[in-house]
Amino acid sequence: LMRRLGSDRVVPVFFVSTNKWRGTCHWIVLVFFAVSTSLVLVLKADQTVVAGVYTYSFLALMFLFGSGCIMLKLKRQDIPRDISAPWWYCGVGMTLVACGFLANLLGNPQTLMYFVSYLIMTLVVVFASLEQVFLLRVLVVLTNLVRKHPQNHDTPQSDDNVEVPPDVAAKQRPSSTPLENENANVSGLVSAIKAIQSAPVVFFVKDADLTTLNKAILYVRANELTHNLRFIHVYPAATVDALEVVDQLKDMIAMFDRVYPKIQYVLVKAVSTHGVRVITG
Repeated sequence: LMRRLGSDRVVPVFFVSTNKWRGTCHWIVLVFFAVSTSLVLVLKADQTVVAGVYTYSFLALMFLFGSGCIMLKLKRQDIPRDISAPWWYCGVGMTLVACGFLANLLGNPQTLMYFVSYLIMTLVVVFASLEQVFLLRVLVVLTNLVRKHPQNHDTPQSDDNVEVPPDVAAKQRPSSTPLENENANVSGLVSAIKAIQSAPVVFFVKDADLTTLNKAILYVRANELTHNLRFIHVYPAATVDALEVVDQLKDMIAMFDRVYPKIQYVLVKAVSTHGVRVITG
């Protein structure tokens, strides 16, 4: 679960890094050990309270799984799946989980305080991961405020008597405020922002559908940190119809490149059968 969250940038991406010796995600194990050890130390090894906190964690996770199942039913009905849980399965399961949560609360209300404390710390980490570009930009502004850097006046200025066309004047305006300008003081922060925004988001596209492509782009603009979107189209053979779909995708992506210029688009074509091997490869 942590590896999946790290791949989706919900938690820090260093959780995904693997150990060259064993090939395991060692940071997940080490952080889990540190959190578990701190919980035992804070609760002074009281087995009853520790068990209550773990019970809250397990029940909360089960409730999130039920909520995710319902969200998939509402938002992603067309996704092919081998197992489909009926609505009443989800409702009964979440109700029983809520009853277990309430029973644990009535048994030892003090345990909830420790669970909420660790939950708040986890939410802070998740928020920092989801808003890391915003936080880095805040650090850039604060650094430029504290350490003043001389402005660059080497850019040529237009003569007052020369009329500059509006489109040229718009391009000559700075793309960021003076407090966000890149300089030696914030070069590391700016490089980190660029690295985050250049990480690609992959979207598998089956047909040349303007609506589907637009929804994917709007989702990336609203929810992702990156400005790099890769469309992957997989087709079994280079037939006339398949190549026509590829040409249509190229034209649509070129159009979206003019509509949403801040995002970099890449179309990847693959002659293969769509499956796990293509997705993981």
